Amino acid sequence: MGGLGLAGALWRFLPDRVRVLDFPTGFHYDFRTPEYAQYDEIKPDKWESTRGVGNSFGNNRQEGPDEMLTLTDLARSFADLVSKNGNLLLGIGPYPDGTIPELQAQLLTDFGAWLDVTGEAYFDTRPWTTPQATATDGTPLRFTHTDEALYVTFLQAPGERRVGLRGLLGTSETTVQLLGGGTLEHECAADRINVTFPDSLDVWPAYALKVTPTPTLAN
Repeated sequence: MGGLGLAGALWRFLPDRVRVLDFPTGFHYDFRTPEYAQYDEIKPDKWESTRGVGNSFGNNRQEGPDEMLTLTDLARSFADLVSKNGNLLLGIGPYPDGTIPELQAQLLTDFGAWLDVTGEAYFDTRPWTTPQATATDGTPLRFTHTDEALYVTFLQAPGERRVGLRGLLGTSETTVQLLGGGTLEHECAADRINVTFPDSLDVWPAYALKVTPTPTLAN
């Protein structure tokens, strides 16, 4: 007799006081898991954006390259949600034999290569005082931090070699490092830290700076 059949047979012998299928009301979770979510502000409670590599969960044979996340979209959205206290749960859709479609496998490989360079800015970090800002050249920025450093993610390559991180107040002890690219020249001005990037940059969807010690944020 199957499990459901056995349960059904025993059900009629249970006393009325225990024959109840009501469950306690209220919320029972460690963090929320909204699907395909991005937010404009830091969420006070931990959350996790749950999404597929396309518009579906699982393997949708109707989805081609145009429906798939690009590395640029994935990396930039990841940096954004981490700055706002989020995790990422990325679902892939294997074939029935368990193999991963080539487009999805390549995306994961490229994402991993980017994280090999920039992962320090996201793993074991926390949201900072503010999640985002804009550099003097207009490049959108995202912030995370640890007890020792502030991480500044440029969501695209800076438009100029010398860029100001507005609102960050450094000191004579400030150092600025491009993750995967070494120490950068910088200048601490009255209302910003001016950073000079190398003449050429590797092609990445986003670039992360490590500023130590953590600067203060201008009022």
